[in-house]
Amino acid sequence: MMVITAGDEGVERAALRAARSVGIRTAGMSVSPSIHAQMQFGLAPVNSLAPADADEMNVLGSGGCLCLGQPNKRTCSIKQLCATSGKPYYQLTDFQQRNAPAMLRLWVQRNKVQKLLVCGQTEKQAPGIGLAVEYFLQEVLPLCRPSV
Repeated sequence: MMVITAGDEGVERAALRAARSVGIRTAGMSVSPSIHAQMQFGLAPVNSLAPADADEMNVLGSGGCLCLGQPNKRTCSIKQLCATSGKPYYQLTDFQQRNAPAMLRLWVQRNKVQKLLVCGQTEKQAPGIGLAVEYFLQEVLPLCRPSV
């Protein structure tokens, strides 16, 4: 399994930290990743200043997209990219509900997602979302790995 994001602060950076903490590989295309993000999380710069270009590359390189938190303009755009490219998309608005880990695990398994694109709100849009997402994904990502 691999987690892919553009690495924005909030949901995306939390997904990278959570994946790394449970031994899952990370990657993604980003408009301007820091040297730290490139080295620690495997983010690569795109030759464009448009975040939509990085989002399109991440969608095309993924097996499906998980959006955590309330939808926003960017996540709606990613949802549309998933639809046009035939990638499964899962919106989990209330990821803190009791059955959210099981619901996500089933979605990943049913769709055979090996490269999971994670997107969602930034810290500016939803203060504290990063830490909540990090804890959630630390719990659920190990459950999403394929059985051997």
